[in-house]
Amino acid sequence: MRTSALTSTGKFPDPGARRRVGRRLRLSGSAFLASLALVVAGLFVGISSASAAPPTITVGNTPIAAIMSPDGSVLYVTNLGSDSISVISTATNTVASTILLPGGSQPQGATISADGSLLYVAAPGTPAVLVIDTGTQAVVATIPFLAGAEPQVVALTPDGSKAYVSNHGNNTVTVIDTTTNSVVGTVPVGTEPRAVAVTPDGAHVYVTNNGSTSVSVIQTSDNTVSATIPLGAGALPTGIAIFTSSAGPTAYVGDVSDKVWVINTTTNGITTNIPLPAGSQPAQITVSPDKATIFVPNQTGNTVSVIDVATDTVTSTITGANFPTWFAVTPDGKTGYFTNLGAGTVAVVELAVLGAASVPAATTGTAYSFTLPSANVTSFAITSGALPAGLSLNTVTGAITGTPTAAGTASFTVTGTGTYTQRTRSYTLAVGAELAATGVSVSPAVPLSAFGAVLLGLVLVRTRRRLDRRQVRARG
Repeated sequence: MRTSALTSTGKFPDPGARRRVGRRLRLSGSAFLASLALVVAGLFVGISSASAAPPTITVGNTPIAAIMSPDGSVLYVTNLGSDSISVISTATNTVASTILLPGGSQPQGATISADGSLLYVAAPGTPAVLVIDTGTQAVVATIPFLAGAEPQVVALTPDGSKAYVSNHGNNTVTVIDTTTNSVVGTVPVGTEPRAVAVTPDGAHVYVTNNGSTSVSVIQTSDNTVSATIPLGAGALPTGIAIFTSSAGPTAYVGDVSDKVWVINTTTNGITTNIPLPAGSQPAQITVSPDKATIFVPNQTGNTVSVIDVATDTVTSTITGANFPTWFAVTPDGKTGYFTNLGAGTVAVVELAVLGAASVPAATTGTAYSFTLPSANVTSFAITSGALPAGLSLNTVTGAITGTPTAAGTASFTVTGTGTYTQRTRSYTLAVGAELAATGVSVSPAVPLSAFGAVLLGLVLVRTRRRLDRRQVRARG
């Protein structure tokens, strides 16, 4: 399905936008949409890249956001050009139904309640936020906004009591009480606010200001801006995701100037920035359920960058996209979906998964076998460290087998590669020494003094038994 493009000011349509190849655009008006310019992004050396486009599901015209239900059974896709929402069954990867919205609403960003019963949709054409009952698939409330507000993205607080909505048209964030479905506050922020995200504790809301190269931080206790984080000249922040990573509370901010900023939300300091291929123009950012990976759709790069949170590096690049804007993941982390605005489709991607289960201990001289839990992985490789002597990794099945020859503890990293993505995980395998005389296996983690105590106990028990037998014979 072919769609018309959106202009850099959000006007629809713009048939000539595809001809503007290579121009850096200030994204506005339509949730990270500027034009459907076709820019082929270069790939970094060492990054896994899929060679074939993933399978797709045809949806409405100009799909923008992809919102996963909490149980992973349904994917909701907002279709800006069709004034509708496609309801996709993830069991069959087919459109199960279509929710028709009021004409001219132009649905864009959306979010879903924690129990999956309500969908909140930004409708800049109305302008309003539409509240949809996912059971009846009917609009149950329309929360009106000021004319020209152009609401873009909606984020709920962890307790679901408030919704924060970025308004690109009037440089504000609207605060909604979800109990009464009414506006209870308006917070002035930077120029052309794009996306919003709430911290895990609900204390702050971060807003990307596409027109003022900054991120505003709203304090939810009084709905005032408590900090403004400058990103530097030339920055054009777009999507944002906030979560608690191994490094602590962190915000990842997409930047149309082909990078992702990493911000420590405790200090509001910039930790680093992750470069993307030239011409990428990242859109909304999504984190995996285990908080180990982020997915970044690159609109004009026609790719999705997969970033490892532990190293803040791009580990995979999904190709074959057509102006992707949003990414969603099933709760088990095994399947991803991204919207192809330029094709009117949603792509379905099998994601490589390595299980977090610990590796069971081994014993010297005893045959060992353990298969690493995984999904959608076609090859395995040890990319750092080494297995204990005597053990080897089957690169096809992920089975660790063999007979350990020496006691000790080995640390190693395994990279699993699938059709579209890679996944890396670190493991530790302990090998205990087996005592030939007793058959007792001793873990290398047991101190030598404890090992000596075990031996002494065995000797004392055997000595006592001999004495008992001698006393019995003497009495006889």
